[in-house]
Amino acid sequence: MKYKDFQKLVLSKYENGDGPRKIFRDLNGAIGLRTIERWRQSIRDTGCINLSRSYGRPRAIRTKASIRRVKNRLKRRKPASSRKIARDLGISRTSVQRILKNDLKLLAYKIQK
Repeated sequence: MKYKDFQKLVLSKYENGDGPRKIFRDLNGAIGLRTIERWRQSIRDTGCINLSRSYGRPRAIRTKASIRRVKNRLKRRKPASSRKIARDLGISRTSVQRILKNDLKLLAYKIQK
């Protein structure tokens, strides 16, 4: 299920009179109890789940745009080290490594002579 689907489900369960703990148990802990309580408060105040701000730490470098830049850099030139890619794109080396490993699912290796 997507996040919006969970929001719709919590909204319908709340309108049916279920409490936050019952909703939490029905969802098998897929969403935290604190999140359900925050959504319930938003429903009470505004009538819908209207999130005024996004929760959690903001993504600083590993955005879709920087992932796309790294991917395009790998496509148009011969393979390069993560240090060279980082220098060319102006991104830190560790961020490039995380993009290559976690987002693009590439494996690092060292060419041995």
